[in-house]
Amino acid sequence: METVSIKVNIAGRLYPLSVGESEVADLRQAETALEESIQLFQKNYAVKDKQDLLAMTALQFSAKAHKLSHQPKPEPIVEKVIERVEVPVEVRVDCSLSCLIWKPVWTNCYIPNSMF
Repeated sequence: METVSIKVNIAGRLYPLSVGESEVADLRQAETALEESIQLFQKNYAVKDKQDLLAMTALQFSAKAHKLSHQPKPEPIVEKVIERVEVPVEVRVDCSLSCLIWKPVWTNCYIPNSMF
């Protein structure tokens, strides 16, 4: 894995980082999310101190992460059922599209007269 050097701006300060190329996009999204949250807190609560803004942002992100980590995960059997249900729906949609395109060939599909 190739590492690259980037600078991340958090609350007006630049932080140099060495990260893997695959992590750059995620870090840029996190940087944007942090800045948006900081600006929102600053606007809504008229807080000027960057330390307070960072603390409130950290608390907000931590609470979201905690909530996501405690959500029940689907059982493997449920995931298999979902996969089996999704496949026939996709096939049916493809069949319907084919029926609309190739009307003379697919005579076993119902096509309303109002479509032509």
